[in-house]
Amino acid sequence: MKRILFILLLSAFFSMTACTTTEKPSDALVSEAVQGTLTAMTASAETISANPEKTTPVEPQNTPTRRVIISSPPASSPTPKTSPTAKAAEVLADDLFSQNAGAFGIPNSFEDETIRMNLADGILTIEPKMMNGWRNWRLRPPEFSDGTVEAEFRFNTCKGSDQFGLVIRAANYADGNGYYCSISCNEEVQIRRDLDIIASARLPENLLKNDSMNRLTVSASEDLIEVFVNETKITEVRDAAYQQGFSGFFTAPTYQDTLSVALDRYKIIGGRYQPPQKI
Repeated sequence: MKRILFILLLSAFFSMTACTTTEKPSDALVSEAVQGTLTAMTASAETISANPEKTTPVEPQNTPTRRVIISSPPASSPTPKTSPTAKAAEVLADDLFSQNAGAFGIPNSFEDETIRMNLADGILTIEPKMMNGWRNWRLRPPEFSDGTVEAEFRFNTCKGSDQFGLVIRAANYADGNGYYCSISCNEEVQIRRDLDIIASARLPENLLKNDSMNRLTVSASEDLIEVFVNETKITEVRDAAYQQGFSGFFTAPTYQDTLSVALDRYKIIGGRYQPPQKI
């Protein structure tokens, strides 16, 4: 009887050991797995950092816009929001770039592999380095709903469908979603929701000035988005995808090293835009 009990206990011991023991991988397998991970990480980094070759591009036809984030929200207390039903005109921000562009996170200059920005004599010069619609944007507080954004700008140099424009109702600084309202060197105005064109129009002849500043104005009132150039309404759209958010400016060059924009003023006004009466 004792002999049978001893055999049963010994059998149970070996059964428990088999259930809880795992085979330790060999050094060769560990080395192979680590090398595969490093190779994948290196390939991904090279894909992100590689610059396109300097070639003469073909004008893109509504191709998806590549995005790059160049801005971080300035360190500050929580940003006040305007009421979605607010209509009274109120100046929420007025950047003259006389000393810095701190609200955009640019003390005096900024440069990375995709863009160069420099502040001097009250002018913020923006020179993107990429091409084929590579979009660089810069946002600033406050977050608002109904309101108007105005920028006084000039194309120093541009070519074809190189674009400069304003962003409104961007939900955050990270994903790039919002309304993008642009004017191009070939005098086309577009409104995009994210990447999709939802309105476009041509500028009237001789409206865009080459030797002095122009005013690009974007107004958002409930679901109505309007774009003005030099106080002339160019296009509009009704879209309710985004109700409020941050604003800013962006560039989307078609060609490499051809676009340079001078930004003289950036202003945010709460409430719907009321264009001056022309005499």
